Amino acid sequence: MYLHLFIKATRMRYLLYGILIYFLLRLIFNFIIPVYKTTVKVKEQFRDLQQKANEQNPPPQNKGAGKGSTEPSQKVGEYIDFEDIK
Repeated sequence: MYLHLFIKATRMRYLLYGILIYFLLRLIFNFIIPVYKTTVKVKEQFRDLQQKANEQNPPPQNKGAGKGSTEPSQKVGEYIDFEDIK
C-alpha cells in the first residue's frame, strides 16, 4: 500500500522536474540568448560607428607632447567680466 503512494509521488516529482526544465530551457533559448546576441551586435555596430567617425575626423595630434610643455601655445586674449545692467 505504501509502495503505491511512493510510486505516485515519484512520478509526480519527475513530472514537476520535467515541467521545470521545460520552462527553464524556454527562458534560456527565448530570452537570455537573444538578449546576449543583441547586446553583442549593438556593441559591434557602436564600435564600427566610432571607427568611421574617427576616420572622417581624426583626433588632433598633440605635437608638443614630447616637450612636456604645460603652457597653452596661443594666448587668446584678456578676460572681461561683464556686469548686469539694471
